[in-house]
Amino acid sequence: MALAKNADSYDLDPMRDMKTAQEKFGASLTKQVMDFLALRSASGMRFEEYLYFALFNQPRSAYGAYMGDDRARAAFYIANDLVDWNSAEDKVNFAGALASAGLPTPAILAVAHPDRDAVGAEALRSTEAIRDYIQSLKGPVFGKPVIASHGDGSINIQSCSGDLATTDTGDAVSVDDIVDDIRPYFEKEGYLFQEVLRPHAGIAAMTGGRIATARMFALLDDGAATVRDVVLRLPAGENRVDNFRRAGNLAAPVNVENGVIGNACRGVGVAIESLAQHPDTNAPIEGAVLPEFAEAKALVEKAVSVFPKQHIQSWDVALTDAGPVLLEVNPGGNFNILQLATGRGAYDPEFRAFLERRLAARPDADANPKALKEAKKLLKLK
Repeated sequence: MALAKNADSYDLDPMRDMKTAQEKFGASLTKQVMDFLALRSASGMRFEEYLYFALFNQPRSAYGAYMGDDRARAAFYIANDLVDWNSAEDKVNFAGALASAGLPTPAILAVAHPDRDAVGAEALRSTEAIRDYIQSLKGPVFGKPVIASHGDGSINIQSCSGDLATTDTGDAVSVDDIVDDIRPYFEKEGYLFQEVLRPHAGIAAMTGGRIATARMFALLDDGAATVRDVVLRLPAGENRVDNFRRAGNLAAPVNVENGVIGNACRGVGVAIESLAQHPDTNAPIEGAVLPEFAEAKALVEKAVSVFPKQHIQSWDVALTDAGPVLLEVNPGGNFNILQLATGRGAYDPEFRAFLERRLAARPDADANPKALKEAKKLLKLK
């Protein structure tokens, strides 16, 4: 496959992992079952999530603060306008919205789709046009689907000569193979090519020259935007993109006040590791300061208002040699990476109070009564 393959599911095997938790961490099978019953009552989470977050190492008193997939969906349902969701997830619409607001995001150079356009971008209306575009490249481009996640379907082309394109890994890839892989995206929401970003020198030294992004969790509350939590995502091993779902990548908590980075984690469940240095470069992670952190944080707090109906937003900010650049916003998703990186649950009293305010502000006419009832039950809201 010429494009980045879809990220694998996390390596979780309940029977294997229960045994490992018993042998490695001293969590008896009885304890694990009793833990789960307490967790289910406190947060509605599934047993796989108990193992995923290694909650056998946490006191049961902490369980109520954890958010699994169901709780995350409930929070987004209460706080965010579902009708407006696609405008944020669609990368062409997203880029247009940020450009209109004068906010930095990678320039779209070309859009491959039968009838979609982007201002200032070349329109590639056929697979033949995609082939011609790649073969005529004069410099690097980064390609990705208009709607996708986890780095799925992406490619970083550095140059092209005839029928072969060279990627950022140094591999020579057939242009025909690239086009064939793009075809399914072309026939649906589309595929885009954008400028290639270069990492900030401090990040490059840490990652061996690869881009890393800060995942910034922001709340829009009564017209005021606040970055609540920050996690640095770092590519490692053979990975060229930093999505944590790709095995080997790292996630590290960042102090939201001063940008100081904590220990990184790698893996999930019984395989979670803590690292103070990057495994590829030995560059320190713990104690380092995120480059241009104040600027990145201020940028996100300004960008939140572009999507005013989304009151919970997770922004990915690339730390580049030209300053912070906004890559995308996630109006839905989960809190997994935050909880893994920090080792604590995201549903603290402050976040609960925020959701209570959003619930009070939500017009009843917009709510599906059954879905709203279930969301309130999961989040223990009245």
